[in-house]
Amino acid sequence: MALKSKLLIGWKNLLEDMSLITMQGTDVLHPIANVLSQTKGLPTRWDITGESVITLKASSATARAMSGLMLKGHNLVEETTLRLRIWDGENQTGSVLYDSDDVTGADTIFTVRPWGEMLAGFDPWGGYCDADSVLDAVYTLVFEDVTGKSMQLDITPGTQPDNIVEIDKLALFFAWAPQYNYDWGAVFGTDDLTEQARTVAGGYWSSARPVRRRIDLDFSLMEDVDRNRFLAILGAAGKTGDLYVIPNPNDVGWSWHMGASIYRRTNDYQYEQQMFNGSASALTLREN
Repeated sequence: MALKSKLLIGWKNLLEDMSLITMQGTDVLHPIANVLSQTKGLPTRWDITGESVITLKASSATARAMSGLMLKGHNLVEETTLRLRIWDGENQTGSVLYDSDDVTGADTIFTVRPWGEMLAGFDPWGGYCDADSVLDAVYTLVFEDVTGKSMQLDITPGTQPDNIVEIDKLALFFAWAPQYNYDWGAVFGTDDLTEQARTVAGGYWSSARPVRRRIDLDFSLMEDVDRNRFLAILGAAGKTGDLYVIPNPNDVGWSWHMGASIYRRTNDYQYEQQMFNGSASALTLREN
């Protein structure tokens, strides 16, 4: 079943309540626990010399609903492939509820640039948006929700620089969608922190700084039940918790690359009553 073209938002990294292990050793200063940190720039690091696959396993005694995976701030090269599997039993036992190998293109680490966005003579066939961007590389996988107890993520790297793999953040989550989507007029952009100054020669001096995604959304109609769920999600995450946001799971190319990522809410959450059983609200997001 195809996912509807609506905002998806996750607020709880289920891996935090699961036993997460890696089958390959990590750098002692960059342990596996780092991928669960919500602090940007604190990665997990593997030396994959002699290794062909990085395998991550997570398990819990409690079954949980899951519908999304995000891997952010990685240095994986274009040839890398990924495979996610979810089981209904603990420790990768029982029935397989989801296998990304069954989904065409789900194993591709980067966002493919579609034919219509390519520039003839510049973009190679099969090129990727991520390779030409200064934004963080984000791998996102969304699927119909399943209720499982364990998962396994197999990462098959390509030829990595210095045989090193880094991953800043990894999240497995349930993504909620409102009944009515955000309004037309939504803003998707970047905050470029690059410093610039005019030189005496008349040019510009620039010092590169991080470039981060940003999203501004308005919802002119939320029925009371949806509104209360929305406010509960924002309240649970607060301004200190990560939100896993996919503006449209059916986006492709640059639209997908610009939107899907890990964010923090920067506005105070509230609602304005418009009518009986109808409220308006807003959401301001900045990438973390």
